[in-house]
Amino acid sequence: MNSHGSKKKRIRVLLVLANSFMDNLIPLGVSILSACLKQAGHEVKLFDTTFYKTREETGDDARVKTLQVRYTNLADFGIRPKQTDMVSDFRKLINEFKPDLVAVSVVEITYLIGLRLLNAIRDLRIPTIIGGIHVTFSAQEVIREKAVDMVCIGEGEGAIVELADRIKDRKDYTHVANLWVKKGRKIYKNPVRPLVDLNKLPEPDWSIYE
Repeated sequence: MNSHGSKKKRIRVLLVLANSFMDNLIPLGVSILSACLKQAGHEVKLFDTTFYKTREETGDDARVKTLQVRYTNLADFGIRPKQTDMVSDFRKLINEFKPDLVAVSVVEITYLIGLRLLNAIRDLRIPTIIGGIHVTFSAQEVIREKAVDMVCIGEGEGAIVELADRIKDRKDYTHVANLWVKKGRKIYKNPVRPLVDLNKLPEPDWSIYE
């Protein structure tokens, strides 16, 4: 709250696509989350780990060896791995963007990448939420992590907008449906909301990608 005690008109949300090296280039889920947040008036940026060498070879490199795909030299298409440090770049973006919420999307094989990034900003005390298929099925394990403040169970479109709105209005968000929220030593495990009507979702936001 500023010196006049007024509420924010919007908040800044940093979405994090925790992705293994050169896999799943433009996921629909993260794109829709961004669209929903922007539709609600919030500011969004994306930190994408796709182009960092989080492993020695890409999924397609491995498939070439088993003759599943033909070899492709990505450099021929102007696609090259980032040469900078992933965690340092993440911290730099956090310091520049100054998000009010950091929201990480993971699957099982990228969970440790997401957790590594969240652990790197624990000292900044920014509210963090993590979601995705792995989190839905392993919520008990994930919520125990010190760097994780909230987990999203199931669909996140409605939950992340309600969460952002409540942070904007400085309201309590411990009872947002689809979220488990850690507060002190207590974990609020909220019920799951009805499934999203796909016809009511905004067009995916592709503008967040490089």
